[in-house]
Amino acid sequence: ALNNFYVVWSSMKRALAPGTRRDQPCPYVEHVRGVCRVVPGGLSTDLGEFDRLLSVARKAHSAGDEDIEFDALGSLAELYRGELLPGDAYDDWFAPLRERCRHDFEDGMLRLASLLESRGEPHQGLAYLRQATLYDPWREDLYQATLRLQIAAGQRSAAVETYMSCRARLVEDLGLDPSAETRRLYDKVLGMEERPFS
Repeated sequence: ALNNFYVVWSSMKRALAPGTRRDQPCPYVEHVRGVCRVVPGGLSTDLGEFDRLLSVARKAHSAGDEDIEFDALGSLAELYRGELLPGDAYDDWFAPLRERCRHDFEDGMLRLASLLESRGEPHQGLAYLRQATLYDPWREDLYQATLRLQIAAGQRSAAVETYMSCRARLVEDLGLDPSAETRRLYDKVLGMEERPFS
């Protein structure tokens, strides 16, 4: 098996760097002390950029730098295109990483929406929350944030629709009632007057 692996490894290096001689190192992968790996800094991936942006956003949040955090989370929203390697042959192996990325993305969109709300831009925040809800329509905190921003934007009918959608997902799919916080937000929605969309 080890011999077969090294044959495949050699073929892969030739495919990655055609035209290099056998004695030349491949600029993308290397074999160091019995470990075959990607050359650090030799290539970039969406996943690597995703993790880098998350790190920047978290450090900026800890430092209280909302502008850098905002920019990093906005870039994260542009980068994330859905599940990591969907339908891959190694589905079980990727499942925890795929789930971690999805949760990190959703948490990032919650924070980005909160930043936009504090800047007086609830409509833009709602777009990011809708994006996150597409990937996890059972996450109640996403609905709660959406309701808060719809209340801030004066979107009574949209907020009623959001609550009904949340309730249907929770009750029909999970057998759960909305939490007290979600119901409190809905009561606030019912007391609103509709404002024209701006």
